[in-house]
Amino acid sequence: MSVSRLEILSRAPYEDGRAFGDGGPYERIEAIAHYAVDPEHAANDGVVDLGLAARGDDGLVHFSGDVTILRPLSGGSRALLMQVPNRGKRNITRFNMTVMSTDDTVEIAPGDGFLFNHGWTVAWAGWQWDVPQSPEH
Repeated sequence: MSVSRLEILSRAPYEDGRAFGDGGPYERIEAIAHYAVDPEHAANDGVVDLGLAARGDDGLVHFSGDVTILRPLSGGSRALLMQVPNRGKRNITRFNMTVMSTDDTVEIAPGDGFLFNHGWTVAWAGWQWDVPQSPEH
């Protein structure tokens, strides 16, 4: 899969600019990733019905999905933990000992900050067509 463009919707300090150990202050980025894939490429053979999707003039299937990124402003450790959420829920931060929220919220709690204290970038990429469009997902 190829990201053809990352459209930044917003950038803001995470946790009001709080510094996390070696990671320092973080920023939260909300974006839309635009993808282009070749339905004929062997790597995409397992994608159900991809060959039936509409193609652009370039012969590729184009689609997009929401992305949230929490990244250290200083560059941190240059390590990334990426999650492809299930049903729109973000749960990577459980590595930070956060409680899994049962309600929909736009907040991403830092918990004990384990990943952030070590300078990790954390990201989520949405992919499901049936997740309701809302600030929570």
